[in-house]
Amino acid sequence: MLLGYLEERFGIPCSVFDGYLLLKTVRSWHLFSGTGHLEQAVRLKAVQAGLKAFARVGNFIKPTTRFVQIFGRHATRAVIEMDRSELRRLLAGERIATSLECGQGYVILVVAGYGVAGLGLLVGGEIASQLRTRELAGLDW
Repeated sequence: MLLGYLEERFGIPCSVFDGYLLLKTVRSWHLFSGTGHLEQAVRLKAVQAGLKAFARVGNFIKPTTRFVQIFGRHATRAVIEMDRSELRRLLAGERIATSLECGQGYVILVVAGYGVAGLGLLVGGEIASQLRTRELAGLDW
């Protein structure tokens, strides 16, 4: 279901996740590398395992920023390329108009000279930021 969504929406092939496992918790899914040591780990009471990959937001499932920063480079659809000034505008709360035709929903934000920054939300021809400023604070913009 989740990996199929990534392939349908963003063009990220399910095969990118061969060798990974998804662990579901109450409101999120965590991705971790498959390993032969899982039988030993089953006895542990884990608070969190792996990379938080998806979170339930109301009735929607949203990929996390960190997940998209790692795997978004494989995307072939629903990708918006922007420059740093456009990113700053998004982070300031402005919306950016686009002619991208991929339907409403999440889009991957790629910044020239940097790479994948995270997600935006495309509604009515405009993109709103889904980025947390603190997640980008340490980057050299």
